Amino acid sequence: MKNNNIKLKIFLTITLLFLGLFALPKISQATTYYVDQNHPQASDSNPGTEDLPWKTPNKAAQTLVAGDIVFIKEGSYFVGSGDWYLPALNPSNSGTPGNPIIFQAYPGHSVKLIATMKAIGAYQRDYIVWNGFIVETTNFSSNSEGASAIVSANYITIQNCELIGHTVDINDNHQAIWMQNASHVTIKNNIIRGVKGGNGSAGIKAYNTKNVLIENNEIYDCDTGIQSKHNGENWTIRYNYIHNCETGFVGGNATDQSYNYYFYIYQNIFANLSFRALDPVGNFRYGKVYNNVFYNSGSSFVWGWSWGTWNAEFWNNIIVKSSETLYPCGDWYGSYTIDYWNYNAYSASSIIFEGSRNFSQWQDLGRDLNSFISDPLFVNAVSGNFHLATNSPCINVGIDRQDYDGDGNTTESINMGAYITGNECIGLLDNCQQQSDTTPPAAPRNVMII
Repeated sequence: MKNNNIKLKIFLTITLLFLGLFALPKISQATTYYVDQNHPQASDSNPGTEDLPWKTPNKAAQTLVAGDIVFIKEGSYFVGSGDWYLPALNPSNSGTPGNPIIFQAYPGHSVKLIATMKAIGAYQRDYIVWNGFIVETTNFSSNSEGASAIVSANYITIQNCELIGHTVDINDNHQAIWMQNASHVTIKNNIIRGVKGGNGSAGIKAYNTKNVLIENNEIYDCDTGIQSKHNGENWTIRYNYIHNCETGFVGGNATDQSYNYYFYIYQNIFANLSFRALDPVGNFRYGKVYNNVFYNSGSSFVWGWSWGTWNAEFWNNIIVKSSETLYPCGDWYGSYTIDYWNYNAYSASSIIFEGSRNFSQWQDLGRDLNSFISDPLFVNAVSGNFHLATNSPCINVGIDRQDYDGDGNTTESINMGAYITGNECIGLLDNCQQQSDTTPPAAPRNVMII
């Protein structure tokens, strides 16, 4: 009887192990490919190995499946036409959770992807990563001009790239990164520059797009840095350096009540903007704007159409050198909270609230009761160093309403401005010598950060 029990236990153990093997998730057979147009034997008929590489990135876009990665080596590659919604390098397949399709510039190589219209991105594809490229288009005459398109796509990442725009004489959608009907998009550690022309020109622009993370980018020489033009939800915009544009951030129409319009804009630097720093408009009903620096902007420094600011919150921000008016949102519709700001314009008389009120009259309304007017004493704002000097009046006079340290206390004092600890990386990761605990380590532009 004892032997029979032992045999039964052995049988059950083997059976359970056998069944367990079938219960395990299947591991994808990921493949690494190479594109190298300078290789003497390069051909799209090759197997795509490093010894026998493909000649064009187009072959990679047609071939890769979930989990695959292609390394593209040195050179400028013309990848085709594309359209306003369709990138020339639209992958034939989607990746899957944990197994994205990755297009990667070979580490240390300068790889430029050129298209007539949109070059990279995704149309009706999911889980795609673009990493480390210089991207430019050659059509300078229509709203289809722009480096990338992410349309009807989910879980798309563009990182460590340089996206180059042009001056296009139109008053419609013209942008380096175009998003529409997309979700879970990450735009990280990119240079985005040169998108100029008509009223609709922006470094990043979106329609009907949810769950967006825009962080550690440098955006400059554009008409608008970032624009959610129509119906956005759950956007996080943080650690970016947006400068030498007309406008920093612009919202847009909010027409679909299925969108919650949550926007979190924090620890960014908006500098040298000739028109407006922040223009929330309708896409901002539940926005939170905190711990930003707005430096040297034009006639309307912080603007908000009141119907677009229901339940919005603004705190711990620093405004310096607004040339004419500070207009932190109207109050005749909806509700919002604004407090713990440092306003430092060219003169106290140039600080105007809601078109006519001075600072004292503004506080009489119960607004900004913990705010003040003072020189924030940046280390060197002219050279772009917006750390607070040790004697800054903005040190430990803000409020930790967002609980950045996770200790459960939302009333403790923290710094105003973009540097709460002083060690944050704001702008490109490449340029940071110190990193906070919450940001990835600095890396060359075409080294993978996922």
